[in-house]
Amino acid sequence: MLSLFFLACSTASTPVAVAELPTPIQAEAKAKLGEAAPNFSLPDVDGTIHSLEQHNGKVMVLEWFNPGCPFVKAAYDKDVVQELSALHATDTVWLRINSGSAGKQGAGADENRRAARKWDIEGPVLLDASGAVGKVYGAKTTPQIVVIDTEGMVRFNGALDNAPLGASQGEYKPYAGTAIAGVLSGSEIEVTKPKPWGCSVKY
Repeated sequence: MLSLFFLACSTASTPVAVAELPTPIQAEAKAKLGEAAPNFSLPDVDGTIHSLEQHNGKVMVLEWFNPGCPFVKAAYDKDVVQELSALHATDTVWLRINSGSAGKQGAGADENRRAARKWDIEGPVLLDASGAVGKVYGAKTTPQIVVIDTEGMVRFNGALDNAPLGASQGEYKPYAGTAIAGVLSGSEIEVTKPKPWGCSVKY
């Protein structure tokens, strides 16, 4: 069954049964800034497998997602995430990941499918029910953002911005947006690991 991990790309367009799902991730070490992003393979809400290595050479954004989390609801109801992802729709690959285990808040294909329709989400919502991928990437909250450059290196891991529930303390700082723009332009990212806020990931 472990060998299926390396076949994820070839099955990316075909929904698979739960019993046939590949091992989500083989890396044991935590993802670190400035180091290679660990590959993973996860199903979306329709069962189609997506792997990080499918998108080699592209800027990738990983967003830890929970449609039942009040902080996520606020960010999406105010179109903060949709506007950011739409702004970079042509030059990034945006993957939302729900690492909630079965029965926990916001978990499951049906709830995430409904949320994608409600908020007009473009791109897949991936289900990491075992929590393996989230733990390797150090996902602590929803939302939490990871940005990976075209060389496959982790360049940012942290808060979406400094405005939990839409209320910033002082000047608004779009941490994730600034990081994405920096990676795309090749410029330095000053804040690479702002403390994430939100609901705890429901492992």
